Amino acid sequence: MGAFPIYDMPPQPTWHKGPAVFIGDAVHATSPNAGQGASMALEDAMMLTKCIRDIDDLELAFTTFRSLRHERVERIVRYSRTLGQRKYASNRVQAFFRDTMMPLFLKSANKDSHGWMYDYRIDWEERVLKNAGASR
Repeated sequence: MGAFPIYDMPPQPTWHKGPAVFIGDAVHATSPNAGQGASMALEDAMMLTKCIRDIDDLELAFTTFRSLRHERVERIVRYSRTLGQRKYASNRVQAFFRDTMMPLFLKSANKDSHGWMYDYRIDWEERVLKNAGASR
């Protein structure tokens, strides 16, 4: 089995145009290292639905959606990229040490250190305000 290059999508300034809205990998694709691609798409779908539900003006709903999601998805993209860079070994000695030490690092990892990513919840009952995320 060969190795294939993996790339992140550069940050996209536009997440919607007219009545079309991009979510998930269509707008913030990330490497598979953090295993968060599907989760981000589902979070996007739920947040977009809340924005459309709570904001009558679609243009404003779409802009608010991007404001609410942008910081989180970019953080996950950066984190995933960092994980991928740590896994890369350019020679056999590096690969040996990576493969030998990785189980030890994983066992000693702080289980709570990834709460920002894995414990994220969207409260369906909470209303989205028209200016939500505008200062971000």
